[in-house]
Amino acid sequence: MRQDATVLIIGEDKAGKHALVRAMEKASGEKLVLESRNDKSLVNVMSDKKLASVIDYFYFTIKNPDDENMELGKINLYFASPEVDVEHLNIILKKKALQNFSVLVVLDFEKYWNIADNIPKWLSFINEKVAPSMM
Repeated sequence: MRQDATVLIIGEDKAGKHALVRAMEKASGEKLVLESRNDKSLVNVMSDKKLASVIDYFYFTIKNPDDENMELGKINLYFASPEVDVEHLNIILKKKALQNFSVLVVLDFEKYWNIADNIPKWLSFINEKVAPSMM
């Protein structure tokens, strides 16, 4: 049975969110894909410059190690900037995607003195922007 998952990745600019993608590519040996599956997919919706500037999207496919042609699932990675609004999050946070949904907060450890301030900031972001889009 195919299992898809969705991860919303948030954090400060230059904290290493996209470095995470590169590390996943290196670990998996596969290039993460930015691709449209149909005309109503997020990638086509993101052609609206406003949305494209606040959300980046990548996905990678999980394949059966015994049969490279068999897809077991897909992991959708959405990188949201602090400027994203609930309306845009509603596009990506569909009810069916919430079963296997996670939020990953990436903190900037090079500026460790800001971590104590950033944690409440991102928790507020989740409460004010992510939680309402899940209702």
